[in-house]
Amino acid sequence: MSTFRHHRCGLLALILIGVGAATHVVAADNLTVSIGFTVTNTTTTVDLNGAAAGTGFAATYTEDAAAVAIVDSTALTLFDPDQVNAVGATATITNLLDGAAEALTVTPAGGISANYDPTSGVLTLTGVASLATWQGVLRTLTYVNTSQEPSTATRQVAVRVDDGAAMGVAALASIALVSVPDAPVVDLNGASGGVDHSANFVEGGGALAIVNAGAMVGDVDSGLLTGVTVTLTNPLDGASEVLTVSAGGGVAASWNSGTGVLSLSGSASPAAYQAVLRTLAYDNASTNPTTTPRVVTVTASDGGLTSAVATTTVTVFATNNTPTISAIANQAVLEDGGVLSVGLSGITNGGDAIGQVLSITAVSSNSALLLDPTVVYTSPAGTGILMLAPVPNQSGSATVTVTVRDDGGTALGSVDVTTRTFTVTVQPVND
Repeated sequence: MSTFRHHRCGLLALILIGVGAATHVVAADNLTVSIGFTVTNTTTTVDLNGAAAGTGFAATYTEDAAAVAIVDSTALTLFDPDQVNAVGATATITNLLDGAAEALTVTPAGGISANYDPTSGVLTLTGVASLATWQGVLRTLTYVNTSQEPSTATRQVAVRVDDGAAMGVAALASIALVSVPDAPVVDLNGASGGVDHSANFVEGGGALAIVNAGAMVGDVDSGLLTGVTVTLTNPLDGASEVLTVSAGGGVAASWNSGTGVLSLSGSASPAAYQAVLRTLAYDNASTNPTTTPRVVTVTASDGGLTSAVATTTVTVFATNNTPTISAIANQAVLEDGGVLSVGLSGITNGGDAIGQVLSITAVSSNSALLLDPTVVYTSPAGTGILMLAPVPNQSGSATVTVTVRDDGGTALGSVDVTTRTFTVTVQPVND
């Protein structure tokens, strides 16, 4: 309280200044007045949109987008008539509907730090700094929502500034939420990198799984799919090639050999389609398959949107087919009957498309009776001749083994040789 005296017109006045109610007492020859003043702090005003009407700001956030500004990044202003600094601020999502998927962020500067609590939706900023510094930081305020099925209710974000004496009145940012339908997702490679897969098919090896055992089908915002389309884009061996699955769980399968399309259909969960797709296999019955890699594409549909294409590349390896020769009948010849010729037929390379050289050998099991036969053959003819020469003055029997070999090799488990056996009986005669 301050006291001062004032003399006027012969009257002594005593003025007492302080905080409290004002009182006065009048004496006979003087006047005493007590005056009280209450000092009031004016809180910091936040204007999110600057010179525009009101103090609020309107923004729109679209699902899957990057964070959006929810204040005017060039015009937000702070005003405080009796303070030049602030010590803190809060930005609060007042209706946090998607939990930890929602977030508020700023770019801290000038000694101001920020911490966001995803459970409460409150961004807390602290630090003693000038109003200009606080204004710059708050101009970077953004909102993001990573939910794949966000609530579209308009969000309200209340922004308040603390000038050290009191927290100011909130300014409100309104955020309109736009949900975007998500397409299904197909991943043929499972936990491995990327969504594409590769497999190696060896001729004659039977049906081959052409997706990873952990292949995935999903849809973040739809509980049902309507179909999956699997396409063999280059069926070079016609009807010899086929794609198959083990249908079930409400998913049906239909293969069209003319188009190379395997259609999976039925209103079923992504998990049901995933289980079926994990059984996808490729087979090729051709004995002379084209070795150009096959490309198999897969897409899924939820009835409104179709997934991106996932691809399996199938490398086809042709094996060396086993050569052939027809069975040879047993032969009989009289002792000293001279040379016997036996025809050979059905000689092939087994159907390999590439040119191969065939060779034929013949061995007798009893050279004392029958010398190794002479082979008359020129590759790649389908026929030949064996010349059998029994030893003079000998009788009995011998087994002849005829071997056909190609030059295609034995890679990938190939067999490059075929054998036939027959018996030659030399009947005795009286000399």
